[in-house]
Amino acid sequence: MTSLTPVALKFTIPGEPAIWEAHSNGAHVQAYRSAIRDQYPGKPLSGPIELDCTYILSPPRALSERVAHGERVPAFIGGSPRLEKLNALVTYSCQHILFGNIQQITSLTAKKEYGSTGGSTIIVLRRTQGSSANEPSLPSSSD
Repeated sequence: MTSLTPVALKFTIPGEPAIWEAHSNGAHVQAYRSAIRDQYPGKPLSGPIELDCTYILSPPRALSERVAHGERVPAFIGGSPRLEKLNALVTYSCQHILFGNIQQITSLTAKKEYGSTGGSTIIVLRRTQGSSANEPSLPSSSD
């Protein structure tokens, strides 16, 4: 087995980041899959991969304070999507397009940022060390 230097692929999905909802009709999944397919026409990768996700959200409606453990801490009014639900939509949407199975993900990092208008999800995929030498090479990322 030959170790490969990790190579990154970057995907941007326009629009306000959405969350995974098990009871939905799958509209968000289909929209994400379509955007990913438009940017990656290749075959799903096998072997271990890493994902880095950045969710750029619209600013929250208001910021208030609440008391937690005797201290006043900022709290969003109107909610902010939970990272695990944002990540679930990305991982299920990428499955069978970028990689074969979500069990291939060896590392997942995620962060939320608030823009002036919000509206995108950025996914960076890297093949990790120890991937098979028989794997097709990743195309160069154009950052």
